Amino acid sequence: MNVSVLFFILFSTLFDTTATLKCYVCDAQNETICQKGNPHFREVHCGLEDTTFFWFCLYRVMYNSVTGHQTYTYSCERMGRPGILFGLPHCNPKENEQLIDCRVCLQDLCTFFNRSMYLKSKSVLVISLIFLNLALFYS
Repeated sequence: MNVSVLFFILFSTLFDTTATLKCYVCDAQNETICQKGNPHFREVHCGLEDTTFFWFCLYRVMYNSVTGHQTYTYSCERMGRPGILFGLPHCNPKENEQLIDCRVCLQDLCTFFNRSMYLKSKSVLVISLIFLNLALFYS
């Protein structure tokens, strides 16, 4: 990952606590429903961050082996800062589910179609958040 991108993510997460993150939300079995212009694809304000947790936008695709359908989810999620040491539970499949895709983003209104706007790798997110926790611990 580019060092300037990592610095931007860490800087914006550390110091931008007054503005709320805006994410798209949608939950559908057809990805075309989760597109701009469709009333099921809405914008929401996530909430204010503090030193114990942070907000992020999530895009997840799961395949349900019982129903045979894929579920496309855009959501606004939060996670405790110490929790990043244990991975990203938002991408863990439930019973009878298989993870197809899981992406997170720390910018407003991520559509996840522009690959420069999201972190596709969970390991990159976890590493970034570990650095963030270390910065908070030593500040």
